[in-house]
Amino acid sequence: MNDDAKTLPESFGRLVNLQFLDLTETYLCELPKTFENLINLRVLNFSTTSTSLREKVIGRLTSLRTLVICYSDELTSLTEGIGKITGLQILDATRCPKLASFPSSMRHLTALKELRVAHCPNLVTLSESFASLASLRTVEIINCPKLLSLPDRIDRVPVVKIDGMDLNTFNQICSARHPVESSVDDW
Repeated sequence: MNDDAKTLPESFGRLVNLQFLDLTETYLCELPKTFENLINLRVLNFSTTSTSLREKVIGRLTSLRTLVICYSDELTSLTEGIGKITGLQILDATRCPKLASFPSSMRHLTALKELRVAHCPNLVTLSESFASLASLRTVEIINCPKLLSLPDRIDRVPVVKIDGMDLNTFNQICSARHPVESSVDDW
């Protein structure tokens, strides 16, 4: 595939033993339907020009352990189908400026250990379903200035990194959670 390509050929689905695929900065219009045949794919990095992901395609990549979606300027949402990738351990959404929220199906990602969301200026909320993810060990939120709340029980996650948030907003979020305990001024 060359840098100017916007789609992958349907024959791409014949690569059934493929385990790692990096399509970063290829800006695909969409993943072909035959992409669902990549049943052994464990790591997928890609960029898309689409506003959403194909639900049936993403949901059938059940061997996927790492999903990195980056430089996707038009992506407004992740598909509910992402919840079918129950073995997913790492989810990274970086530089998706129109991404506003995550689907409620995220609660099914019971193996998720790391969540990274960076440079998503229109992200307003993380799904409350993150609260039920007992294996979550690291949450990194970088430069998401419109984020107005954090999921309940995020304090159970061992490592939480928040960078690039207005201190007043951060203070309001902390105060809403623990009115007496947290204040940026106390730090």
